[in-house]
Amino acid sequence: IWSATCPEISTHHEVLMNSFTVQLLHKDFGTKKSKAPKSHTPQKNGNLLLTDLHPTEVARQLTLMEQKTYCKVSPSECIKQSWAKEDKLTKSPNVYALIEQFNYISSWVASTIVQVTDEQQRAVILNRFVIVAEECRAMKNFNAVMEILAGLQSAPIYRLKQTWSLLPSKTWDIWENLNNLMSNEENYSFYRSAVNNSRPPCIPYIGIYLTDFVFVEDGNSDYLPENEKLINITKLRFTASIMFSIYRCQAEQYNFQVVPSIQAFLLSLTTFDEKQLRELSLLREPRR
Repeated sequence: IWSATCPEISTHHEVLMNSFTVQLLHKDFGTKKSKAPKSHTPQKNGNLLLTDLHPTEVARQLTLMEQKTYCKVSPSECIKQSWAKEDKLTKSPNVYALIEQFNYISSWVASTIVQVTDEQQRAVILNRFVIVAEECRAMKNFNAVMEILAGLQSAPIYRLKQTWSLLPSKTWDIWENLNNLMSNEENYSFYRSAVNNSRPPCIPYIGIYLTDFVFVEDGNSDYLPENEKLINITKLRFTASIMFSIYRCQAEQYNFQVVPSIQAFLLSLTTFDEKQLRELSLLREPRR
């Protein structure tokens, strides 16, 4: 954590970040515009349930909503750990919004599952979330993949052994592949490889970048140890490299069509707090 105000450091950060931005604006990532795929519009009117929606369309609309925020993230939001400060709403509004979105979707996943009293139907919902996560992976929305996995791996859901046992073998294969992809082993090596090899449009898991920023800031001094009047350019380069990765994924937009009813559904989800989730989980499958 930065213990002192360093306006000159911030200025150099901005200059270096902006130079990378200019490079990105002129870089061809090899993507081609294609016709928007046909939307899966819900047949039902009124109050929608997850089971009323096509998993692919849920993933598309979630992706559109997240990309809108992700593409607003600027360099100034990512330095000095602005997203964790008291003034984060003004200094790092979009990073903060992505963090809030992550927690919101993860909580929704867990809340939706524990609401269901019937074990068979609960397994259907659990299966549906795994499929939505796989659809997000196919769309290279790794942030949403991690959101859903976080909800499914939360203690109130992970302990529902009877519910999990009802998943078909194909879903188990998908589940294992998703977990392997987003595993934190070797500093998320499988995920990092996947996102680095993905052409835009793409939404990376923002949490890993934030961790990288913290590691660079905490592990490198602002000035050179041998001469405190000289700025540590290596630290700036590390920071700029992370920012480049963020901007690279902002270079292209998804061409999915907006489905207002599904986006409205995703903006009005029911979520429970940790205590409620724990109590409902124990109610669905009591301890033995």
